[in-house]
Amino acid sequence: MEKPLLYYTETLPRLLYDNNYTLALTAYQAGKLILVSSTDRKNLTLFAKSFKRPMGIALDGDKLAVASKFEVDVFKNVPKLAKTFPGKSKEYDALYIPQLTYYTGYSDIHEIAWGKEGLWAVNTTFSCLSVMDDAHNFFPKWKPWFISGLVPEDRCHMNGFALDQGVPVYVSMYDQSDTKEGWRKTPFDSGLIVDVNKQEIVCDKLPMPHSPMVSGKSLYFLLSAVGKVMEFDLSTREIREIATLDGFLRGMTEAGGYLFIGRSEKRESAKTFKDLPVHQNKCTAGISVIDKSSGTVAASLTFTERIREIFSLRVIEGFNSPCMIGTSDTQRKHCIHLSEDLNYWVKI
Repeated sequence: MEKPLLYYTETLPRLLYDNNYTLALTAYQAGKLILVSSTDRKNLTLFAKSFKRPMGIALDGDKLAVASKFEVDVFKNVPKLAKTFPGKSKEYDALYIPQLTYYTGYSDIHEIAWGKEGLWAVNTTFSCLSVMDDAHNFFPKWKPWFISGLVPEDRCHMNGFALDQGVPVYVSMYDQSDTKEGWRKTPFDSGLIVDVNKQEIVCDKLPMPHSPMVSGKSLYFLLSAVGKVMEFDLSTREIREIATLDGFLRGMTEAGGYLFIGRSEKRESAKTFKDLPVHQNKCTAGISVIDKSSGTVAASLTFTERIREIFSLRVIEGFNSPCMIGTSDTQRKHCIHLSEDLNYWVKI
C-alpha cells in the first residue's frame, strides 16, 4: 500500500510523543489497520497492515484483537521480539504477533472489547451481543427485548457497546425494529441507546448513534448523522453536546483527559447514508482529539487520499514505534514467544 496522503496539526505528534501514545485505527473501506505514532514530537509515523474489512479493535494489556469480515484475530505484543526484529532491531519498541483466530462467519462484527467473560462483540447481523469461544462461531449472550429471534437479519443495526468494570452496560443501534433490515426503512433519527441490564431505552430519537463509552459518571457517544459528540450524565439524566466535527463520526476512545474520535467522508454509494445533515458540510476522514474539559479540538489528522472511512479507534499506551506481523505474513513462521525471557527468531 502506498502511504496515504495526510496533513495534521503540529500538536498531534507532540501529544502522542509526550504521552507515549500510539493510535490504532481501522479504515475498513481501505482494508487497513493503521498505527499512528511519533518518535520526534514533529512528525507522524504510520504503520499499516491489511485485513479484510477491519472494524472493531480491542485492547487488554499486551493483547490486541481486530474484527474483520469473517473472523476476529488476536495478537500479542512482545517488545523483546521487536527489539531483535531481523534487520530492524532499532526501529520498533512493540511487536504484535498473531496468536489466535476466531472464525465468526459473516456475523458483521462491529465493535469488540475484552470483559470479565472474555472477548465480547457487537454481532450486527444477529442483533445481539456475543462472546468468542472455541466451540461455536460465536456464543450469543444478550439481545434487546424487542428482537424476537436470533436470526441473521440485521434488524436494528446494533453497532456499538459500552463496558463498565468488564460488563456490557449500554448498546447503540439505529432503530427499534424486529424485521429484516427494518432500520433501513425508518428515519435517520430513529436511533437509540439501550440499558443492557434494565432492558430499557436510555436515549431515543438519536441521529445514528455510535461508539458509546462510560467514563466516570457519564456516558459519551457520537451522533454520526449530525457530526456531534455527546455526553449523558448518568446521575442527572441530562444530555449535552460537547463538540461538532466535520465528518460522519465513528470510533471513540479516551486517554489522558482527551477524547480521540474518528471522522469519515460521505459515503456516496450507500442509499441509506445519503442526504444526512452532516453531509451538508464538508466531511473529512481522519482523527480529532477533543479536550474533555473544554470541548475544544486539541489536535487533528486528516487523510486526503485513499483513506475515506474510519470505524474504530484505540490508544495504545507505553509505546511510540509499534509494528505488527499479520496472519499471512512470512515472518509469522519465524517468531516464537514462549515466556517473558524465551523469545526467538527461528531460521528455516
